Amino acid sequence: MQMSTQVLILAVAISITAQQSVAETSEYPQSIVVITSDQHPINEPSLFVDSPASSKPAITLLNLDAVSDFERRLGEGLPADETQARVIIEQRITERRRVNVDAELRAAYQGLAVAMQYGLDRYPAIIFDQRAVVYGVTDLPVAIEKYRTWSRQKKRGAINDD
Repeated sequence: MQMSTQVLILAVAISITAQQSVAETSEYPQSIVVITSDQHPINEPSLFVDSPASSKPAITLLNLDAVSDFERRLGEGLPADETQARVIIEQRITERRRVNVDAELRAAYQGLAVAMQYGLDRYPAIIFDQRAVVYGVTDLPVAIEKYRTWSRQKKRGAINDD
């Protein structure tokens, strides 16, 4: 009789521990989208190093300066004459293969597209699970902690660092 009570207590303890573990991991985001610029580099020290790969969120880093960087690289050293400059740019695009250039441009503009999609009006902005935004934070672990706090409180909307 006493043995079955101990087994029951152990089973309940395991169940509670498992529920707490699931609750704790659910506070972590599944996806993180970071929108920033060269002036606001994101600090992301070895996050989730000890976590299993299945629990690590997908992190997408989008730099709003990517468009001007691409344009600068493509337009480096162009002559003042517009016709000559156009010819040189066409040569550069051909050398880089137009498919690669198109992919680079899409990637460069992705940050702007995502910012517009979410109606973001400032950056840096860190989007968690497509439902919460932390503004003005460049330290990813701090932003994640803000998200976890919000998640625990089960609020909807943006988390501001104001």
